[in-house]
Amino acid sequence: MRYMPDGLPSLKTYEQAKAYAESIRPYIKGRAKGSIPLGSVRRYDRSIIKVRPDSIGLFYYSNEVIRFYPDGRKLLSNCGWPSNSTASFIADVLGHHTLKQAAGKIYYQKNSKLYKLTNHLRETPLILDADNNPTSYEVESKYVLNREAFKIIKLRYEPFVRFVRDILTLNQNVTNEFESKSAGTRFNSPEKTLFVDTKTISFSRNHKNTQHSVRDEFFESVSDALKLNDVSLTLQAFYPLAFQLATSAAQARWDREAIRYEYTCTPQQAKEFFYKLLKYEFANSIFIKEEIQPTTTAVYDNNAKYVELQYA
Repeated sequence: MRYMPDGLPSLKTYEQAKAYAESIRPYIKGRAKGSIPLGSVRRYDRSIIKVRPDSIGLFYYSNEVIRFYPDGRKLLSNCGWPSNSTASFIADVLGHHTLKQAAGKIYYQKNSKLYKLTNHLRETPLILDADNNPTSYEVESKYVLNREAFKIIKLRYEPFVRFVRDILTLNQNVTNEFESKSAGTRFNSPEKTLFVDTKTISFSRNHKNTQHSVRDEFFESVSDALKLNDVSLTLQAFYPLAFQLATSAAQARWDREAIRYEYTCTPQQAKEFFYKLLKYEFANSIFIKEEIQPTTTAVYDNNAKYVELQYA
């Protein structure tokens, strides 16, 4: 959402927040009746200050993002919304030098170290003492790939990967078998146009998602084919699976002359797509979660997408 500054005051201590709240006339009507507006713009009630017996809270769109305590402590929170507007609100009140945004998160900066703001209702809250030193904070973590474990899994599926590489460069005699299909996904190999009636494999980590089941079924079929004792039967089982993988990894290009999309997939694209699928499918076996203490840099975790559910 676009940030509306609302003429926010600079409040750095409990005493300043209390003095400000006592100097402002509360709303006398409307949905915010009785609430104390925070800032010079009284037309909107998105910024509110609430005085309680044990603390004073500063609210932005009903989310308490700053809390002052009588003993000098402060609590900072993103309330589950690590957005530009949340960061701007806190920065306007406490000072712009205190915050930094990186890796889709909001960080409090102290002595060059970065401390992540969390949703204090669900995670360890970020609490500062009277000297603004963090006394409570969430220790971040990131997922690290266990390369040896991943190598073992890749070797298990290496026969299928080689078959896919070869099948994508087959001559016209083999691809003619697919031209008789009237329905399905249209796709080009370097040699010939192919038609494959298949389900697309996705990267979803949601176990309730149908696309996740398609990926499970795909790997189960590949594993069953690898267990066959007869090489010819294995290759026969590989054949439709190879094209299912290739059509899933294919990239679309609009053909102006044919007035339709052309789907192309190189052997390298199929290989990279398959290895990425492996990371999703076997994430719990090949990724290790490591804790990272606050440093001068933000924590970027490119592997979290493989492990954590994308949807609740």
